[in-house]
Amino acid sequence: MPSLNNSFNYQMNKKPPFKFVKLAVAAVIIGCCIIVSIAMDIDAASFYDVISEKYEVKDRHSLFANLKVGFGDNGSGSSGSNSGSGSGTKTENKENEKNGKNQEKATSTKIVASVSSAITEEPKTEDSEQVIIEDEFEKYIGEHQSKNFFYDSPKYRRVRSFFSTDLYSSMEEEKYVKDSKNFKQFDKRLLPAFWLDLINNNLAIKDGTLDASKILPESFKLPFNWDLLLDVSTNIQKNKYFKNLISSSFNCDALKNLAPNEQPNDFDKYCEKAQKSEYGLPIGLIKKIDNYISDVQWRQLHAMIYALDRSPIPDNVMFLGAISNENESLNELSGSLVVPLQYVSNGKNDLTKLKKNPLKSYYSKLSSNYIKSKTKQDPEISKKDVLLNGISTYREILQLNKNLEKLEIKNIEKNFVPTYRIDKPLLIGNKIDTTVNTTPVYLDPKDFKWHLPLELAELDYEISSAGGNDNTTQLKHLKEYGEKILNPDFGEPRYYGIPSVKGENLDHYDWRFFNEYTFRDNKALHLATMHRLARVWFRLCKAFDVPTWLSHGPLIGWYWNGITLPYDYDLDLQLPIQSLHKLSKILNNTLIYDFTNEPNFEMENLSLDNKAELGLSSFLFDVNPTYFDRNSLKNIDNQIDARLIDTNTGIYIDITALSDVHTGSQYDVDIQRRILDDRNIYASFRMMIPTNIAKFINGKKDFKYDLSLSDRIRDSIKTAIDKFVESKKTKYSLHENSPTKKLFSNYVHCKNYHTYNLDELSPLIPTYFENSPTFVPSNWVTNLFIEYRSNSPLTAKYFNSAKFFENINMWIHYEQCPNLWDRKSGKILDQEMSDAELALECLERNKALKKEYERSKNYTSLITQARKVVQPKKLKPKQALNYDFNKDLKPILDKFDGHLLRPLPWAENYLFN
Repeated sequence: MPSLNNSFNYQMNKKPPFKFVKLAVAAVIIGCCIIVSIAMDIDAASFYDVISEKYEVKDRHSLFANLKVGFGDNGSGSSGSNSGSGSGTKTENKENEKNGKNQEKATSTKIVASVSSAITEEPKTEDSEQVIIEDEFEKYIGEHQSKNFFYDSPKYRRVRSFFSTDLYSSMEEEKYVKDSKNFKQFDKRLLPAFWLDLINNNLAIKDGTLDASKILPESFKLPFNWDLLLDVSTNIQKNKYFKNLISSSFNCDALKNLAPNEQPNDFDKYCEKAQKSEYGLPIGLIKKIDNYISDVQWRQLHAMIYALDRSPIPDNVMFLGAISNENESLNELSGSLVVPLQYVSNGKNDLTKLKKNPLKSYYSKLSSNYIKSKTKQDPEISKKDVLLNGISTYREILQLNKNLEKLEIKNIEKNFVPTYRIDKPLLIGNKIDTTVNTTPVYLDPKDFKWHLPLELAELDYEISSAGGNDNTTQLKHLKEYGEKILNPDFGEPRYYGIPSVKGENLDHYDWRFFNEYTFRDNKALHLATMHRLARVWFRLCKAFDVPTWLSHGPLIGWYWNGITLPYDYDLDLQLPIQSLHKLSKILNNTLIYDFTNEPNFEMENLSLDNKAELGLSSFLFDVNPTYFDRNSLKNIDNQIDARLIDTNTGIYIDITALSDVHTGSQYDVDIQRRILDDRNIYASFRMMIPTNIAKFINGKKDFKYDLSLSDRIRDSIKTAIDKFVESKKTKYSLHENSPTKKLFSNYVHCKNYHTYNLDELSPLIPTYFENSPTFVPSNWVTNLFIEYRSNSPLTAKYFNSAKFFENINMWIHYEQCPNLWDRKSGKILDQEMSDAELALECLERNKALKKEYERSKNYTSLITQARKVVQPKKLKPKQALNYDFNKDLKPILDKFDGHLLRPLPWAENYLFN
């Protein structure tokens, strides 16, 4: 993990390793050079370039982070005590105190201090800010030799989470408590921080050795309930209907009558009298309601009641990219840690009698156990020390990797992906590289094949081959669903639920997690959430060697500036059907945290700090089992195959798999004919054009939208199918005389019949979206024209009240900069003002907008350069790469930094001054 020394224990190393001697020499040279550079008014960065090359360090931050001459690092921990198995012994701690004066003297003359003091005289840059933070830790530790102290700095305040508020009843006036904005706030980092501490303390270490296949005891599970993650029991009290409900008879009729319009007539199928409730609720909600209800807050209340008592918990939690050993000479352990979850009760609560009985939480037990553990490890550490230092997700993930680095690891299996459902702690997947692919990726046609009888036979084989310890539950579930799909009489139910409200566009939220109408009421949260969703999905796919690419709205957003469109509600990504099947077997119903190892990045003035955010966001991977049905003939509402859902808001990524036309229709021309008959006019249009693309392009670069031509082609195919079946007495689509054999050869489609020639998708072109590595299809222009039936997505600079300004590479919504242009047409009201001048005026008027520009300007500039390279010169039925990837595109891609572009509003409000 990146080195940020927030350790509280130091000891003298009398014989520093040779590499530290080299770094010491480097530090002396840099210190002198920077001082000279200030005197001579020369940029210190130029000296850094020379020194970094000579001493083989990757960046300026790494150079300074490793200049700890004469000091060893025992790992991090609260109040000077290491967390987990990496703790220093009491003998070592006494030796530290004994050498206190020597340490203080050494620290005062440290090379780091001289280097840092020189840098602080320069204007702050991103790198110099990081160096100053390093020096703050160094300086404070040098002045406080006792282990029993509280460390405070802007960086540490950001990464620290407080325990249960009731534990601080006598400490609320403590400066470090009352000055902390996140005190008394529900901090979502607290749960993963406790989990990581439990993991650190339970590593299955034996005689300094760890078996990579048994990183934790097989029976080890982490405690979970939805209230721990989402604070549902507190949020439900803020709902405007809740007081009315608990003051009334509080039965199913009372709940229904809070918003009676549009409720289902058979409401008793959705709500029942509760036999037993942990929260004293007399009712229980059984399932989702698909009706368009009349009230937004009723929808929120409905979701929260369900979460408290009936919502199933995730099977596992995945710490994506959490294990990443930078010192691969010791061991090459890397990947994502997956740990099973176990439901725990918060204790007996009654939401109808809160005045008499305050809410109880399992957090009290977690906090108490953590404090006892730390004070037991070292009696000199007091409860107050632990409370003031709090707990840090960042510190715990650092400690986990430090613990693993010191061990001898056996049975390392790189890129391990299990076949069976995970029901014990496992380390799986690849080490996640946060840089872009070095070459285009050619898709394998086999990954799009989906012949259902063959898939069921393979599931049968996997189930029958399972060992005694293999969990076949998910495979059996998939097999059962696949067999139902083959049954022509199976009534396929709609899988996903939405918090639909009449007159509101809420179809882009998952009903279980809907607690705020972000698109309307909190646009900053909406866009920041989609930013993180995209990054997590791309990293998840990279961890498991799964190809994925942009489609629909995100592809348009990428074209303009590489960022989600301001008027887009969700994200759409595609992948091959076999890739989805692979993920479904092992990760369905998994809660995901992104702990991918990436460089430490912070811009305090713009409220960005990637390490402070660790643990704030979690995502549920939820696969729709109807992905076995590739034609959606049974239920048109099951077109989405999987979703990655943000648990804080319910915003999601729509994940659609593409499958081969012939195998997906079971090689049956009759099913293919039904598809042509049953689809709406636009879906049929999307099927007909790719297979006859030359007829819809006028030879230059204009796309011809001709529905009548599409209909004529479709009718002729249907007629040809009828004649073929009647004359040949077969429905086999690959028969030599089949009219669809050649027509659909090499074509793939989603369940909404966006249809593509595989040669137009492949090779996938490496690029960035939301400043994270991903891919676009090779013939992305033609695909967009077919889908949107014109070239307007690539030419219209005003849409849905948002205007694109080329000089700043940004979309600006009318509400962000009102009264300067006509909202309907986008025309500037001041005829003497240019678009470029209007853009700058908007940045001056809107401080939030200006911050957004400052965060993204370098990234959007690079995206524009990259897009111009891959944009075809003219529209063709078939596109080939008309540029040299290594010469024209890769040098641009290498300049991307991959940093966060948008802060989460909670982090901006409570972790920054």
